[in-house]
Amino acid sequence: PENHWSKVENISAVRGMICDFPEYRNGRWNAVLKIISVDDGKGFRKSSGKVAFHIDFPEKALAYGQVWEIKSLPYPLREGAKYNFLPDYSGILRRRGITGQIWVDGRDAVLLDEDRGSPVVREVIAKIRKFIRHSISETLTGEEGFLLEGILLGGGRRLSRSTKNMFSNTGVMHILAVSGLHIGIIAAILWFVFRKFFKLDLPVVAVLTMVLLIGYAFLVQLRPSVLRATIMAAFVLFAPLLHRRSSILNALGAAALFILIIRPADVFSAGFQLSFAATGSIVYFLPRIANAISEDFLIRRGILARAMQLFMVTLAVQIGVAPLSALHFHKIQTIAPVANLLIVPVLAPTVAIAFAGLLIKAVFSPLGNIFIQADCLPLKYILVMVKLFGRMPFSFVAVSHPAMWSVAGYYTAVFGFFNLVWSRIARYAFIAGLAMMILPHIAQKQFNYAVFLNTNGTAVYFEDRDGNNALICDCDEEEIAGKIMPFLLSRGRKDVDLLCLPITRRNLATVKKNAAIMENLAWKKILASKSFPDVSASGKWIYRETEIGKIFLKFVSSKNCYAVLDGEKFCIYLAPPEKVDCGGNIFFNFPAEFMNSDSVQKEIKLAIKNSKNVIIGRDAKGWKNFMYPSGKKFIDLKFSPYEVKF
Repeated sequence: PENHWSKVENISAVRGMICDFPEYRNGRWNAVLKIISVDDGKGFRKSSGKVAFHIDFPEKALAYGQVWEIKSLPYPLREGAKYNFLPDYSGILRRRGITGQIWVDGRDAVLLDEDRGSPVVREVIAKIRKFIRHSISETLTGEEGFLLEGILLGGGRRLSRSTKNMFSNTGVMHILAVSGLHIGIIAAILWFVFRKFFKLDLPVVAVLTMVLLIGYAFLVQLRPSVLRATIMAAFVLFAPLLHRRSSILNALGAAALFILIIRPADVFSAGFQLSFAATGSIVYFLPRIANAISEDFLIRRGILARAMQLFMVTLAVQIGVAPLSALHFHKIQTIAPVANLLIVPVLAPTVAIAFAGLLIKAVFSPLGNIFIQADCLPLKYILVMVKLFGRMPFSFVAVSHPAMWSVAGYYTAVFGFFNLVWSRIARYAFIAGLAMMILPHIAQKQFNYAVFLNTNGTAVYFEDRDGNNALICDCDEEEIAGKIMPFLLSRGRKDVDLLCLPITRRNLATVKKNAAIMENLAWKKILASKSFPDVSASGKWIYRETEIGKIFLKFVSSKNCYAVLDGEKFCIYLAPPEKVDCGGNIFFNFPAEFMNSDSVQKEIKLAIKNSKNVIIGRDAKGWKNFMYPSGKKFIDLKFSPYEVKF
């Protein structure tokens, strides 16, 4: 059509509605945006088309039906673009009607409307979700209310980042990510109420339970884990009515097939993989673990037997999801079996009391508030236990990014181990799996690394072959938690040997605000310029310059750093330099217009000419005029970090 966004020139901003169910992957939200209007410099005018939307740190978690205003322009799809194992990613997007992509930082996107899209979502689901949030917020204040909202609706977006990290580190994040556990609890509650209180027949109970489960799945925005659990529940509920025995593995396979027919790319998402791996692990590993104790152990009753059964369920899940957790989140939660043993039993009564309170509140508000307030005690218990386990020094183990061969070898070895007694082939599989796990690590060549971690380029990480590392950090709290910490974990590290702090507004604001640098980044030594304010650091402060392993760092001014990594030179300029005296790899992250001196401009052009790589940060403006005359290829960090490996 004539108003398609690709036919509009000089786009400076777009407005659009999210028209699919977004996915959070690798620290970034991904969704499809249906363009409503574009700003061509003369104001917003009606437009059309679909674009893939990628955003870091939005003001609110993305959901179907939201309308966003984005201060950026869509970029046409590149031919031959690859994504994971998809060789023709741009072709896949075009077949879905997507003609462009937008990469944007959360600071450049504003949420305009929460509930647009289909009438059912707008008129029914959105109002119920709003009622639940309002009822909880006016009854429970503080973290207890935020936690209950996360348990019922998923995400826990209002919980503090440190609290959510503790949920992740202790292996109980599934409490906040609505999953099969929630669907199972709700289905059990509905089945009990309809059968015991209303004395309904089995077919009626099955239909009513399934209808309400589907409604709840829409309420929590059809996350892959909820879709999987809802489809499996349908098989379990209706199989007896059709005089068929329900097979959990068949139900799991059918759920996977159904989801991938609708959204094939979900096979690469962490949520999809973890959800199906966890359920498959319970089905496959749990009976084998229980049979090692006794053949009838899973049907025994009693507090001790139930506790051991729950412990074994968590252990089975950990066995199945450990490599995927290492692959996606770079950590293995060693404390998870114990944490789940003490926390999960409290979840069922918490959910039952909350939903009872919400139903009563819709009829008689004061009585409903009493029920919701009664949930305060179990919610406090959950928070106390999570924080207790999360603060333990070995609650999780940091794991570097495993090779796919290692992941495949792990599963081969585990399946072989659990079948050693019954099959000779399993013995060979066990040995082959161990070899697949170990050999990639033995054969892996060690490199020196220099990595620009964020699109601003204001965090640069160095690591030598011996494992010594250094970090030049000019970041706010969100970037530390969302970019730097995941990267450190991906390298198998929890700490930094040498932390270098330039004097910038971001750093100063972050140090004053909750001391995020000091709290989140475990460091051994700090390198800072003389004028950096003392923030009561407990470690050793180092001034001017220092060397650790094959990494040498020094300040050439209060904001600019010079680094040498095993002979490779790096200059990081966050402000106009007084003098440029090295080539190597140069990074600029300040507007070129700041350089009013002809002599400085001359030195910059000479340095660019002699450099290997010129890296431009998101905040740098006007540098193309310096790049093209020199004939030097430059690297734009706007869309992705940049890594030098040598």
